[in-house]
Amino acid sequence: MAHREVLLEQLQSADRKERQHAAMVLSQFQDDVVIVALSEALEDEAVIVARTAALSLGKMGGERVTKPLLNAMSHESLWVRKAAVEALGHAGDASVAPHLVNALGDSDLHALAREALIALNLNPDFF
Repeated sequence: MAHREVLLEQLQSADRKERQHAAMVLSQFQDDVVIVALSEALEDEAVIVARTAALSLGKMGGERVTKPLLNAMSHESLWVRKAAVEALGHAGDASVAPHLVNALGDSDLHALAREALIALNLNPDFF
């Protein structure tokens, strides 16, 4: 079995550490199957796995990861919301700017939203 398939299986493991490791390493693969798997991992019962999945999607970058990361901005866990905002800055899709500007009004997300806007070459002080 190829490395990618092993990691996709590990993402379904009963072991939280295995799922977290798989979510972290899968970011090296740039395909839709991995994006879907990581998007589903955003709802993992273990916050650390969901957080890692968000950051991995951000590393993958591009418009394909935007929708799941935007959805994760309303996750029940603050840690996942923070990871989603950070990941959106790394993903490189400037179309998310309005969502990040809205996050500037959230005291828990303000600093990360500023950093994300800067990462997208947008001046957060303009908004």
